[in-house]
Amino acid sequence: MRIPILDEIKLTTIEMSSLRDIFLKQKVGKTPVYSDLSHLGKDRLNEVLTTIELVLKDMNIHAKFPFPYYIISQHTENISQLPTVKTYEEIPTYFKTEVKRMSNREQKLLDKIEVICSQIENENIDQRLHEYKMNILPQKFIKSLAKEGLFLETILKEINED
Repeated sequence: MRIPILDEIKLTTIEMSSLRDIFLKQKVGKTPVYSDLSHLGKDRLNEVLTTIELVLKDMNIHAKFPFPYYIISQHTENISQLPTVKTYEEIPTYFKTEVKRMSNREQKLLDKIEVICSQIENENIDQRLHEYKMNILPQKFIKSLAKEGLFLETILKEINED
């Protein structure tokens, strides 16, 4: 396995078949990639993002796992599953590394990562994310109750001190 370094995908067309070929060639989902769509207007951007999402869903690739597909655009308020950033600098720096010769230990770690990535591809990521959200909701509720209880306790202590 090669080191997952950020690659740019230049989209020349938004036909589903050509996008599928581009994504296969660029190994979307197996390496982190980005597309600079900052030159597009809001309506055209929504159309392109919808097409990209359909192609990724058809290819059974999640936009965030195991490696993300970033979109660079000034319109970050889009409702999209794809991670959107305003500039290239906002992409995490750990994907922007220099290529250098790896030691044996690093190569073994990359081989383990490759196995884990293949297992992630076999998972239904959308279902897992839904399960995590459903598990998080009761925990957030308990946290808010505990926070409210702490607030009431501090008020009670202040009243008792007076």
